Amino acid sequence: MVRQIAHIIIPPREKRSATFRVFTAETTPEEEANRGLLFGLFVIDYYHHRNEEILDSIVEELQSRYYDPDIAAREPEELLEETIRSLNTTLAHLIENEQIFLNIKRFHAVIGVLRGKALTFTHLGDFNIFLLHQSVTQKQHLINLIATTDTKEESKSPPITRIFSNLVSGTLRTNDEVFCTTNNLLDYCTKERLQKIIATPPPPQAL
Repeated sequence: MVRQIAHIIIPPREKRSATFRVFTAETTPEEEANRGLLFGLFVIDYYHHRNEEILDSIVEELQSRYYDPDIAAREPEELLEETIRSLNTTLAHLIENEQIFLNIKRFHAVIGVLRGKALTFTHLGDFNIFLLHQSVTQKQHLINLIATTDTKEESKSPPITRIFSNLVSGTLRTNDEVFCTTNNLLDYCTKERLQKIIATPPPPQAL
């Protein structure tokens, strides 16, 4: 399966107003074949001098836990669920003991794994995850995979022990494209323009 990863950056109006990270796991061919490719997108939408340190810790926890050779190989959905549970425990401990400052209501993230055509992810906060699907009639459809989420629940802070919770799983078809973006991207372009962006292959250097 051909996979390309690229990102679009819209600079914040104010310097140092947010911290973001795009993460793809460093894997061996065997690890990727057996467990898939782990990825994450993170935004802390306020400035704090330890934001980068927090994101470093999250990425390190995800990478080391998901690909831990001492954990028996299982389906990616099960491995991701266990990894997310471990991350929740770690973050709750650090926050409750005031070892880090993280305002959960202003922390936005997508964490997922792709193995072959199987996609599993969890999300937090103001993220949209779009699927650009081409039907048998060659017509393209832009679908928001989390559009049915209860907005009343999203407006509340998640329990400290379950910062990340529900997993979503599905199978991609040939020519499907997945695009993750914070909600404010739609302030800069229409859905029609977004569909054209997704449908345009990224340059080789974006691999």
